[in-house]
Amino acid sequence: MILLCGAVSEMNLPSVFGQARHDGDSVCVGDLRMARVQGFGAMVSVALSITSYFRLDAPHVIVASDNDGEGSREIYSYLAGHTSEMSPEVLVLHRSLQDVAQFEKLRESGVCSTSPLLVAGAGMLSARGDGLAYIFRDDKLLASVEKAGVAGAELEGSEEVVIGMLSALAYTGLEPETAAVYAGRTYNAAAQTVAGIGEIIDLIPVVAKQNYCAWAGVCYTDNAK
Repeated sequence: MILLCGAVSEMNLPSVFGQARHDGDSVCVGDLRMARVQGFGAMVSVALSITSYFRLDAPHVIVASDNDGEGSREIYSYLAGHTSEMSPEVLVLHRSLQDVAQFEKLRESGVCSTSPLLVAGAGMLSARGDGLAYIFRDDKLLASVEKAGVAGAELEGSEEVVIGMLSALAYTGLEPETAAVYAGRTYNAAAQTVAGIGEIIDLIPVVAKQNYCAWAGVCYTDNAK
C-alpha cells in the first residue's frame, strides 16, 4: 500500500480515508473532491497517474482539515491506531504533517510491522540540502530530488508534484535513488513545453507512456501491455 496523508488548511471537513480516483478536474477520496492541480490534491493526482501507468493499486489517502493543528493530530492519531493493520510500504506526509518529533513518536511506538519508506518535502528534512522531495527509511536518508535539477522548481505546487511522483515510483519497487532520478526526469520532460503546474500535471501520463518503457522496462500502450 502507498498511503498519502494531508492536513489541508483551506477545507472544513471531517477526516476522510479511502482510495483515490480521478473524476474530471478533481481527484476524489470517498465523497471528498479536491482540485487535481492544487496543493495536496495535486500530490494525490500525480501519484495516482503513476500508479495507474504501472497497473498498481490506487493510492490510499487520509485527509483532514488542519484547524490550529487539529487535523495533523487527528491524522497521527489515526495512523497510531491503524498503521499496523494497513502496513503501508510507502508513507507520504504533506506539509503540516512533516513533524519530525511526531513521526519519530509514531515510528518508535512499534505500530508498523515493517518500517515503511517515508516520502516528504523540505519541511521534514530542511537541514539536509536544498531539495523538493526526500525519501528515507527510519532516520536514514536514501535519496532526494534537488531543486537544482528540476526545471521550474520555483513554481507553486512543484514540491507536491515531485513528492507525488517520487512516492509512486518508489512504490513500484524501484530503488529509491532510481525513483528520484525518474521523478526529476519526468517533471523536466513535462515542463519542457509548458509553463503552468496544471499543464505539467496533465502531461505526466503522456511522459510516462513515452519514456517509462525505455527508462524502467515497463511498457504499456493505452490499455494493452
